[in-house]
Amino acid sequence: MEPDRIYSRQQARRTAWTNEEVRIWSKQFDGLVLSPIDRNQGDTSVICPILYRHGFAGTVDTEEEILKRSKEDFLKSGLMSIGKWRPDGRLGTAYTIPKHKDLTRWRSIAPAAADPAALAQRRVARALHQLLKRLPANNTFYLDSISELAEKLEGTTQRLRSAGCDSAVGRCYDIKEMFSRIPHGAVLQAVHQLLRIYEDQGCKQIRVSTRGKLCIISENKRKMDGYVSLTLKQIMEGVKFDLRNSVVRSGTKLIRQVFGIPMGKSTSPILASITCAMAELKFVSELRADRKLVGRWRIMDDITIVVGNSTQWEKDEYPENLFEAFEGIYDTNLEIIRKDRCGLTWQFIGGQMMICTAPLQIHYVPTTKNTDSRFETGSLTFQTMQDYNSYSYTAKCVKKAVLTTTLKRLWSQTTSQTLAILMEVGDKALMTKRDVFVRFEKHKEAGLKWYSHTALLDLQCLKVKANSVWSVADVASFCCSILRRGILLSSFDFDKGAWNRL
Repeated sequence: MEPDRIYSRQQARRTAWTNEEVRIWSKQFDGLVLSPIDRNQGDTSVICPILYRHGFAGTVDTEEEILKRSKEDFLKSGLMSIGKWRPDGRLGTAYTIPKHKDLTRWRSIAPAAADPAALAQRRVARALHQLLKRLPANNTFYLDSISELAEKLEGTTQRLRSAGCDSAVGRCYDIKEMFSRIPHGAVLQAVHQLLRIYEDQGCKQIRVSTRGKLCIISENKRKMDGYVSLTLKQIMEGVKFDLRNSVVRSGTKLIRQVFGIPMGKSTSPILASITCAMAELKFVSELRADRKLVGRWRIMDDITIVVGNSTQWEKDEYPENLFEAFEGIYDTNLEIIRKDRCGLTWQFIGGQMMICTAPLQIHYVPTTKNTDSRFETGSLTFQTMQDYNSYSYTAKCVKKAVLTTTLKRLWSQTTSQTLAILMEVGDKALMTKRDVFVRFEKHKEAGLKWYSHTALLDLQCLKVKANSVWSVADVASFCCSILRRGILLSSFDFDKGAWNRL
């Protein structure tokens, strides 16, 4: 084979701007409001300052008066033993940023990092999180981390096979505007139901570590050094305090939130999860014997349900009746939207879910935000300051570490390492204009290192034993996939027999 057909002699063109070029280009936006777009920090929306300032509404109370009343309520609720009141605390300042999918719609943000009761809120949130995690895994949809999904999918696959299922169908749902539509009454009812479960089990308090994230559910009232004790009553009072004192600053106005989950507080995500989890607990208990045929997972407002089936079963309206029953379990103010089309594959939490048959398999392959856009248009839709050739003062070694961590995360979260290899190595959103190589040494084990080379991807360092890892057909398919994506190939290091068969 001729060297010219393998190696590229073209020199890489520099794409980064100089400091002077950036300053000249940015002068045209002087006097305008520059706002980052939600979930795509690389894009910036340019807005007229008059329109940006228009539409704020508020109350007649001053910040000092509101903080004074909040402190009195804080002391009256007995929360001082959980965390001290910050005398230098202040209300959070609300702002809005345009959404990535629709620039005419805006997302409101209200951070509360300087809240005077922030310490008590964090400890209440950690205690509630521990209580929610300790519920039986098969009783709710709650998924604490996406890293747990692969193991749960494998367990669900084995359970469905044991039940005689030879096929499955899935649904993917999204809860629209979950944080802004849940009423305070539903939140209090859900938290009370959760605390009642543990009270019936004999729980007296939850010990929260003053350092670290350790929490202990205790059936006695003894104190421990290094821990803050929260009784179930104090946890309930902490939730009520957050709902009563949800006030933010918007410009020169003060706004009180009387509906929905309090914005920006440490308790906000866990309160939304508990409200949904208690509705799911009731739904799962009503499934009875069909519980073993249903796999269900939820992270915040993204939900996936998989129902096993068999050609030998004769069940009327099954499994449609299960899906219809699920769609009505949440609060009536919440809107449940179905996102999948065919019930066999769909996007879920930054990855692709797939249901296969013969034999029955459920797979999850994580992807990056730019995977679809790179394959369709060849450009990066989502851009960050960590892009390898981006204009930023971030050191190249830091960007390399970010990319390496991303690749390792994608590898560890998948249920199929073969599919992950194709997605990771074939994804030009990660590989283009980066000096990377990937080394695979053993089956189900991967090592990721950096290699200083001008090639986009040097497959000389891709060591694959065709007989032990993939079949010859898999290796050929892999090579064709790489070629279709236009990644430069320098050489291969397969064993000689596998190369001859290719």
